[in-house]
Amino acid sequence: MCARAPSDQPRRRHVLLACIVCCICYAPAQARGDTITGALEKVYTTNPEIGEQRANVRVHDEEISKAYSNARPKASISATGGPQRTLIRAPAGIDQFSSRQYQSDKYSGKPLNATFAFQLPVLDGGKTSASLGQAESGVLASRAVLRDAEQQALLKGATAYMNVLRDAAVVRLKKNNIGVLREQLRVTMDRFDFGEVTRTDVAQAEAALAQSQADLAAAFGALENSASVYHQTVGEEPKLLQPARSLEALLPESRDDAIAVALAGHPSIVAAVHQIDAGESAVKIAESAILPTASVGAQVIQQFDSYFGYPKTR
Repeated sequence: MCARAPSDQPRRRHVLLACIVCCICYAPAQARGDTITGALEKVYTTNPEIGEQRANVRVHDEEISKAYSNARPKASISATGGPQRTLIRAPAGIDQFSSRQYQSDKYSGKPLNATFAFQLPVLDGGKTSASLGQAESGVLASRAVLRDAEQQALLKGATAYMNVLRDAAVVRLKKNNIGVLREQLRVTMDRFDFGEVTRTDVAQAEAALAQSQADLAAAFGALENSASVYHQTVGEEPKLLQPARSLEALLPESRDDAIAVALAGHPSIVAAVHQIDAGESAVKIAESAILPTASVGAQVIQQFDSYFGYPKTR
């Protein structure tokens, strides 16, 4: 087996980046490829942070049922049974010789007991309503946190998508610039051969070409980084990315309008408001501990005795 040269991996990476540049920059308009809508859909369905927040919302949903449980009736059934043996020794007076006498009883049997208990809270100092308000505020806050996580994930996906488009266009521009500078160097050398320019002009043309090649290498590095971020965010390598449409029509008309929309509906602000409500409900729950409570209850006991015994006196 032949060992692979250490430089093969960087070479393959540059080939991949070149393919990205060709697909993005030179693809015909009618060719199918990834759109920003498709990329954001993949982010929305596969992002682990969004999945975590969805699970967190489901957890908070269960808190509402737990809060309702404090006001619901409670019932219990218990039963006991089995063999039982009882020995009783009690004083029975004094005999003619002034000796204390005792009476002994022995009971044996298999008693059966069944108990049914029912309890309905009537007054709990407002604990149930406060617990329900706290649970509902927690659910609304967790949903707002979920929306914030969705926005952050989609923003990362859109940024990664546009960064790949930008860096691929920069690479294309740098490549074209190298072609221009090479032609300029060739013309300058021809003019030098005819004595129209000096060696300094040739050196300047060579330096400009070398700088452009260095800029191309830096642009390839930036594109490689953007492609890696895209892969990390979207879950796959960028392929034939199509330009995104302008969102200018969706923007607010002024900065003040944008601030007003953010203050009214930003998920972080909405979550904070609901968390304040949950905190106020927690205070009411604590206060309910010193308020009177009342409940209505009933208990039914059925006992079956099968004892038999005999008294003994000595």
